Amino acid sequence: MNKIIRKIIKEELGLGDFEWTKQIDPFEPGSEFDEDDICFDSDDDCVVNINKDNITFNMTEDEFFEKTDSANDDSNWIVRPILYYGRNYDGGDDYYEFDYDEFNYSGYQMTEEAKQGFQEILNVVGSDKNIEDFISQDTMNEIEDELKYPPLKSLFDDLRSSYLSILGYQVQANRWRDTSNALWNDLDSTGVDWYNDYNTIEITIPKEKLKKYNFKNLTELLIQVSEPITDVGWYDYFYESWDTSGSEGDIEYEFNRFIENSKEILEEEGVLDKYKDFEGLIKSIGFSPKKNRSYWGGYSDMYELSNDGGYWFIKEVDYDKKMVTLSLYEDSNIYNTPKKSFRIPFNKISDYVNNYRLNLESKNRLFK
Repeated sequence: MNKIIRKIIKEELGLGDFEWTKQIDPFEPGSEFDEDDICFDSDDDCVVNINKDNITFNMTEDEFFEKTDSANDDSNWIVRPILYYGRNYDGGDDYYEFDYDEFNYSGYQMTEEAKQGFQEILNVVGSDKNIEDFISQDTMNEIEDELKYPPLKSLFDDLRSSYLSILGYQVQANRWRDTSNALWNDLDSTGVDWYNDYNTIEITIPKEKLKKYNFKNLTELLIQVSEPITDVGWYDYFYESWDTSGSEGDIEYEFNRFIENSKEILEEEGVLDKYKDFEGLIKSIGFSPKKNRSYWGGYSDMYELSNDGGYWFIKEVDYDKKMVTLSLYEDSNIYNTPKKSFRIPFNKISDYVNNYRLNLESKNRLFK
């Protein structure tokens, strides 16, 4: 094949400016190309075009990844858009979904003014906790339990959702920018020209850059030229990047909005009365709040009481209609099927719990 190529250069094109090809031994296709893929100083669309100044590979994205044995690489979904869009690519509104635990670390982004506002809210609801403890211990989600009342918990849940959304977009955009710039820095440092448009990759290698590659055929040349893409773990690089810069203003706004809206609720006369009345009622019976969050966060009003009869749970509280779902379980696992479940008014909770206990004691006496 080497002799055939040199014969074509000599007889059809004349050596002249192609004299440099004598230094490259040889121009054989290798495993990924055949003779029909190769042309010389041609304006036609051929896969490999050799001329007096350079060698140009021209192929689709899929062909490129197949010929460089990287078609199934985990990094492909990252590399493809970066090759197409170039430097500073931001992912086009790509989003990374954080779970609610990520909010635990949000305190370090709070301003001093926000810290003061949170502390004032904690003081008003009767909490003895210090906001600095939640921040230093990375337990910001636990503030929710201190807020006590559903309207405040709802605002806190909105704050958390907004924070995670802002973070999800910003971190991902920064990952794309960082990775795209790093990849293109590597490509540009080789002196090889990369161009990608409409699913077509064009790689042009100037003749003076060929000396740095130790190749025996055109397949090996393509593989070596592509190493900045195929030999770097861009998938790992992408996810190791963690940069929240650019989100500061939006996050500050969300913290301030929570504080402002919470203070409005706390200052509005009578707005929390129905919640305070219910809290006093269930405490008098012996119920205590139960933490009940899903994996993705969010609160739900739930209260528990354990006695000789089993485990009682209050769920699905309707403060306006003054109704609850009261359920009795064998144990504390609320995902099991309850032994009994009732939809009852607030003022019947004590009767149901006590009457069931009294009936149970009566049955026990009968069997003694």
